[in-house]
Amino acid sequence: MIEGCRKFVKLHAPGRQYLIPITMDRAIDALGSEKFFRISRSYAVSLPDIVSIDLDVVSIAGMDIPLAKPYYKKLLARVYVLNNAL
Repeated sequence: MIEGCRKFVKLHAPGRQYLIPITMDRAIDALGSEKFFRISRSYAVSLPDIVSIDLDVVSIAGMDIPLAKPYYKKLLARVYVLNNAL
């Protein structure tokens, strides 16, 4: 998961967190926009790590992350495309 903190992002990895001086968009591009998807102004998630999607929450690794309304349909479309590509 990537958490935006102004001009920094906090990259959450298993058992660790990294604070990196980069914007959210640049972090997503650097990590791979095919793997990471922005779900709100402050959060992006790794698509393969998604456990469930509700109207306002995405669950990954036992954590519930807020899902902003404008990103809900885009996320469902992206997950649908990925599932059909398999």
